[in-house]
Amino acid sequence: MAWQDISTAPKDGTTILLGAPAQTFQGKPTEPRSTIGHWTTEEECREVIGDCGGECRCPEYRYHEPYWLSWDGGFTEQNPPTAWQPLPTPPEAAQ
Repeated sequence: MAWQDISTAPKDGTTILLGAPAQTFQGKPTEPRSTIGHWTTEEECREVIGDCGGECRCPEYRYHEPYWLSWDGGFTEQNPPTAWQPLPTPPEAAQ
């Protein structure tokens, strides 16, 4: 499977592999990364990650449209996902 531009990713909640090349976050270089995630809305995002009511209000998840919720966090306006792939087919059950 080849990486595809994030603009072509499904926006229906389908779980996909999100990726980003090495970038800069808060003036520091970041490593390239890939993680599982999906398209979400701010409303759904608050349901998924909750809202502790603290000052930060979980800014990494509401940086701009589209909302790409990565399951390990970490995408921001400075370091958004730029590519995606469908998930591979899971292995068959062990026999």
